[in-house]
Amino acid sequence: VSQIWATIVNQGTEDAGEFNVVFYTLDATGKRVLLPAARVRGVAAGADTSVIRRADTSSLEAGYHVAGVLIDVDNSVPEINEANNERETDLLIR
Repeated sequence: VSQIWATIVNQGTEDAGEFNVVFYTLDATGKRVLLPAARVRGVAAGADTSVIRRADTSSLEAGYHVAGVLIDVDNSVPEINEANNERETDLLIR
């Protein structure tokens, strides 16, 4: 079991209402394997919040993997820039 987290920043001038956040890893074929999701109750304009989830990573072999987060996955928050709602990074499994 690993902890996976994301810091979400509202770069806009309006408060963001509730939205869903989904974490994932990529399998050997590049397909997303979804990890526990979270519901964020909102983020004020210019503010940030952190989302932390415990994920069962026991099926992943030791080494580096790609992990990612999708923010506002259901497109429930009106935004000017929808292109900045996803981020990927390396995940080290030991």
